[in-house]
Amino acid sequence: MKKNNIYILGVLSLVLSFTACDKIEPEFFDGNYNGAYFGYDNSDDFQYNLNFSDHTSGMPDEVIVPVNIKLLGYLKEEKRTVSIKTREIKGYELPEITIPEVFFENKEHEKIIEVKVKRPTVENEEYAVCLYLDGEGDLGSGIAGKEEFFIYVTEKYEQPELWAGVLETNYLGQWSKDKQIFITNLTGDNDFLKKLYSRITTDSKVIDYKAATKQNATIFNSFFTEEKNEPVTFNFPILSTQDNPQYNEPYFWDKYSEYQCKYTTDRFFALNSLFGKVLNTANIEEAYIGEKDIKKVKDKRKEFHVEDVLEMLKNYYLYASLGYPIQEYKDSCWTEMFNKNINHYEVIQPYWWEDPDNTGAAQIVKEYFGDYSIDKYKFMIQHMINNEGSQNFVAAKMFPFVRNLETNGYEWDSTAGGEDYMKNCYKIIKMKYDASSDNIKGKFSFPEKTIE
Repeated sequence: MKKNNIYILGVLSLVLSFTACDKIEPEFFDGNYNGAYFGYDNSDDFQYNLNFSDHTSGMPDEVIVPVNIKLLGYLKEEKRTVSIKTREIKGYELPEITIPEVFFENKEHEKIIEVKVKRPTVENEEYAVCLYLDGEGDLGSGIAGKEEFFIYVTEKYEQPELWAGVLETNYLGQWSKDKQIFITNLTGDNDFLKKLYSRITTDSKVIDYKAATKQNATIFNSFFTEEKNEPVTFNFPILSTQDNPQYNEPYFWDKYSEYQCKYTTDRFFALNSLFGKVLNTANIEEAYIGEKDIKKVKDKRKEFHVEDVLEMLKNYYLYASLGYPIQEYKDSCWTEMFNKNINHYEVIQPYWWEDPDNTGAAQIVKEYFGDYSIDKYKFMIQHMINNEGSQNFVAAKMFPFVRNLETNGYEWDSTAGGEDYMKNCYKIIKMKYDASSDNIKGKFSFPEKTIE
């Protein structure tokens, strides 16, 4: 049977003269001898510098250091072991490491082993260890000068070079160790900073503003989409409308205000600009807690609220004209109305009172409420809010009809209480009207109607 004497001939080229000073020149190796060596050419590659500050996503207790091992000699089928041991480096404490069992088989000639290094117990301290091939395994040491590999370990936090300039000023704020750790755990990416640049060279660094804006919004949303038990202490910047960050509605948007209004990012930025100070994630909730004491903020929020009510009434009109039962659209359009604001609200004539499609419903409405006027409609809204409460009142229900598109007629809307609800509205409103002042009675009137 022919002997398998495949030999790694690449080593022969290593006996040639190298001119680069950072190359390690191996001595001639006898092909009849089988040995292992650390598989690097440049002297710098025999040293691995591990800083655990670069590994904060998930705060792993240990990090794997890859180490390349190569063989010199004949390739063989059988399993052959390599002995790797450790020794101290003068001036350094030893890190806690785990070296796997190393062996070659099935004609392997190179492999990457995984050396596990424990996170240091003390920050800013430096640890070091020398791995060396002692030749006690099946495979001895293969090339002089390639028997040692050095690992230097620390956990030292310093402001990254990429956390600077506009990225720091506008998007991430002043660097801190805790901020850096927070973002790496939020993103699950130890290299998140590199993703915020479109180009990184030795001469220039170009920010990817879209990515930076998205990162800032992700941070904001992680703090404020839901209320947390602990206050936010990180002071990340709050962007403005020109950046167009996709901020979710913060939990404090309506929490402290007497004027409820729907959230949009444009409204958020409009209010933020009125607080008279630079807002960040650490102080923004405090600003909204005290917003009712700032007149211009309070007035702007009232303006938003009035806009929301008008938009709701317009939507009620639209959906009624399209033949939808009230139950199907009341919640999606609804905005809470308040008696104290009744004179500030802008209202429109309800679809069923105007009846532009001539369904015949206007005749029924006028039997109950007479001719439309803005003052009358506000009076009706005000006293139905008093009766039902602002959180239960739905303006559309005062006209409980649904349009039949096939006949272009109307039907009573049972989902909104039908005719019985309209009768009840009439009784409540008429009783309040009869007890009202002459000034009110001089503006409008209601029909006299017997309700069974």
